[in-house]
Amino acid sequence: MPETTHRDTINAPADDVFALYAAFGDNSWMGVELSCEGEGVGAIRKVTLPTGVATEVCEELDPTERSMQYGLIDGNPFACSDYHGRITVTPLNPTSCSLEWTSRYEAEDPVAIDEQLSAFLKRAGGALKRYAESQRA
Repeated sequence: MPETTHRDTINAPADDVFALYAAFGDNSWMGVELSCEGEGVGAIRKVTLPTGVATEVCEELDPTERSMQYGLIDGNPFACSDYHGRITVTPLNPTSCSLEWTSRYEAEDPVAIDEQLSAFLKRAGGALKRYAESQRA
């Protein structure tokens, strides 16, 4: 299964950054409208995008590894199928962490989808970084 990954350094503690994306029903850091049913693994959120509403499910949530995996189950805005995203942060020191956001998918044209997902992951990862760092100011 092809994958696309975005990596960055965030000047905020890893646990604080994990708390932002682990709150599956709150993407205020990303600035999108959403609704969510449930909490934790199995929670379903509907995210309003310019292309329509995407429905995602929380598939894994691991506080020890500071990782969360989600899957798109309806309204996929990308030119692929079987999309799954995983976000993980790893502490670099007490005040900063490394972000890794990976998308796995099936696609007829992996090169085209890689470009599309690279741009999305960079925007979304950048939004998470800006929000997390602004909370420390």
